[in-house]
Amino acid sequence: MKTPTVAEYLVARLAELGINDFFGVPGDFNFNICTAVEASEKTRWVGCCNELNAAYAADGYARVKGFGAVVTTFGVGELSAINAVAGSFAEYVPVFHIGGSPAMSVQNARRVIHHTLGNGDFGVFERMYSEVTAAHAMLSADNATAEIERLIGVAISERRPVYINLPVDVCTQPIAGYVPRFAPLPVDPMELHAAVTDVKARFEKAKRPVVVADAKVIRFGLQDQLRAFVEKANLPVATLAMGKGAIDEQHPNFVGTFMGRLINPDTSHVLETADLIIALGTILGDTNTAAYSVALDRSKTIEIQHDHTRVLRARYDDIPMADMLAALTDALEPAPRPIPSVTAALGPAAGDAGDKLTAHHYYPRMQAFVQPGDILVAETGTTMEGSVGLRLPSGAEYLSQSLWMSIGWATPAAFGAAMAAPDRRVILMTGDGSHQLTAQEVGSMGRFGCKPVILLNNNDGYTIERYVADDTMDPFNDIAQWDYHKLPAAFGIGDAFAVKAETVSDLDAALTKARATDALCYIEVVMDKMDAPAFMRLLREHRNQLYNVSKEESGKLGRSSTPAYVAACPG
Repeated sequence: MKTPTVAEYLVARLAELGINDFFGVPGDFNFNICTAVEASEKTRWVGCCNELNAAYAADGYARVKGFGAVVTTFGVGELSAINAVAGSFAEYVPVFHIGGSPAMSVQNARRVIHHTLGNGDFGVFERMYSEVTAAHAMLSADNATAEIERLIGVAISERRPVYINLPVDVCTQPIAGYVPRFAPLPVDPMELHAAVTDVKARFEKAKRPVVVADAKVIRFGLQDQLRAFVEKANLPVATLAMGKGAIDEQHPNFVGTFMGRLINPDTSHVLETADLIIALGTILGDTNTAAYSVALDRSKTIEIQHDHTRVLRARYDDIPMADMLAALTDALEPAPRPIPSVTAALGPAAGDAGDKLTAHHYYPRMQAFVQPGDILVAETGTTMEGSVGLRLPSGAEYLSQSLWMSIGWATPAAFGAAMAAPDRRVILMTGDGSHQLTAQEVGSMGRFGCKPVILLNNNDGYTIERYVADDTMDPFNDIAQWDYHKLPAAFGIGDAFAVKAETVSDLDAALTKARATDALCYIEVVMDKMDAPAFMRLLREHRNQLYNVSKEESGKLGRSSTPAYVAACPG
């Protein structure tokens, strides 16, 4: 049997993780990596319009399949992608970034060549990546198998990106030997028993316990374990925005997406009146807590994270969430407690046929449009804030970048999601400002046969920025006006269904057509400049909390000039 080269071994091992598509942009220092990807029967090269988009696509792919990979060339390609990789790090998305670098003879001689800073320092970009990845390595023929297995282990155990520096000459060298595959360390049974005993004692005293599930439940693939846990113990379960979809939102125990009182007061009441909160994989950032309006009382919260459990002042380390959930499911007894009922965050679809579109019309219609099994990708901005209140049908997934919030992420992430799940429908909800950053990847969707439904909210600029600024009419939040619904044709997608919707009847007709169309669909949804979901108006009232400034200091964010129609805007 032929000994594989370093690049062949790397590609084969990543394929075993379910990475069948490698996103990237070719360059002279990564040609050998691209060749190895194309030579494998299990993998495919997916060329993107730029490295930033490629890394965003790998992020979306990983959110659906578990892991993703992006390939760039040295220096210029790596730095183009670093924003997206940082977002994957912040949001616990395991992406393998493979950077092709110059030959070792060039690096050792510290030669001045293209794609470098001209100072002979070839380690500078790896050092940059060390700050936004969980682990990094430069591969050689001698260390390749050991380092690849180490990086795979980190990606699996931490669910964060890793960086691989692969010199162009090392790619084609045969590996020096094999090492054992990654295997997780066994859990200390005494530590696990102590943690479960502590949690069980508090649980048995509680009258109104509730579970709050967040992003890490999804990232570590523990949705089935969460469901088994809440069903066995008969517990109500809510999610935070980053954890939306961690539990089937049609499940009778689901009590809503918790964003304080800003989204659903019934859900807020369930948590605020609970006497025990079991928080699973929570990330309590400002945007995940509606400007910190979510207050989980630490004196009654049991925190179960991916690598530890905290019960008040007691901390139990090195216990994976999967093991803790399984042990608790076995240990806890079911109880005949009632599950609180909650009202839907969105009302029924409303509006007369000739009405100009508003958020009040748009989001309830999206509630009816999303079907079981769909993947809904929501962009940072008003579209994410409006769609987080949707109650997902069974089997649907919701992808958003709620912490890093890099505008433009959603379009290439939707491309990655579509590549990861070709048999499922992807729905992209994005805004005009964000779309202008990464719209080129719509062309890649057409090139690779993806058929998402794209809903582009054209509200003439950065509406979410208008809501958090003091002066809603600052000109720096204006953008160029594009004919958005003409983009698919411009990108060569001749069979796309593309339309502009300005009224309620326009949108109803477009959604009906999209349901029946087996092709890429692109609907430009036109709304007023200051139209936004009700949540945005409430968030505006809390924006000083978001930036941690007093009312007296708020003027430093800009001039204070809020038109009266902001408060009157429907939605």
